[in-house]
Amino acid sequence: MKVENHKCYNTKAIHNVNPSENLGRIIQATEPFLKYLMEIKPEIESEYIQALKKRLNEDVDNKKVNSSFLELEEVVKNLTILKDKKELQDIISQFVCKYWDLPDGTKTKDDRVEIFNLNYTKAYIRISYYRVKSFIDVLGEEKGLELYKQILAKIVDEEVRNADYKRKTQRESGEKSIKYWTETGLGNFTSCFFDDYKVLFRFDKCVIHEALKDFQDPNIAYIASCYRGNVQGAHPGKFWNMRRTQTLHHASFCDELYWYNNVHPDAEQPSLEFTKNLGKE
Repeated sequence: MKVENHKCYNTKAIHNVNPSENLGRIIQATEPFLKYLMEIKPEIESEYIQALKKRLNEDVDNKKVNSSFLELEEVVKNLTILKDKKELQDIISQFVCKYWDLPDGTKTKDDRVEIFNLNYTKAYIRISYYRVKSFIDVLGEEKGLELYKQILAKIVDEEVRNADYKRKTQRESGEKSIKYWTETGLGNFTSCFFDDYKVLFRFDKCVIHEALKDFQDPNIAYIASCYRGNVQGAHPGKFWNMRRTQTLHHASFCDELYWYNNVHPDAEQPSLEFTKNLGKE
């Protein structure tokens, strides 16, 4: 068993990105929600889009944002469902640029800009929060969340079908994740590799939680940010298995167990007491 502490939380870590491509990915993330909404419950499409635009507009609140560094033609060229929804494109662009918070006159260098970690995270995770809340605005909390989860399950199914997936050991996957989390300043966490096929993480601080905590809405924050991992982790075939018993949205730390079921059938979740004391002397 190998246990390590990682003190990597850094809101000022730099993301060096192509801003047009990055904005394009954020806008594109809304497409499958509209695609499957029209498949499952097409009668609320217009009302849902209006609810989403309303929430984004209220957040932007006429704030002047700097978007001079964007090549908007590049942003929209690969859109399908959203390509004709100019108002929604525009408000998402304003919303993202608000949270990137780049000074007027910012110029790209080699087609890239530098964005602070917390700003970068807020831009994509808070729009996820508003996508969830807009389903609730239209249908109420119970039915809205039920529809959101139905749609998310279909999105994950599609991702699995289309993924060029080469299975690695959990140690390889986990170490790759640790490297990325460290480089991007994701959080303070502890890793515990039981063997090559089972690993436990405890997160004590996480920039995704920080980006949503001011909403004071932990249940929806969890659905918007972390629930996708549960759907992936419960998907047969190409994904690892994953289980949580608590998250930072609701408690003082997250516990995340990842394993391969062919090696550890229905792996036992370590106790919260074990996880709480992990890596502590």
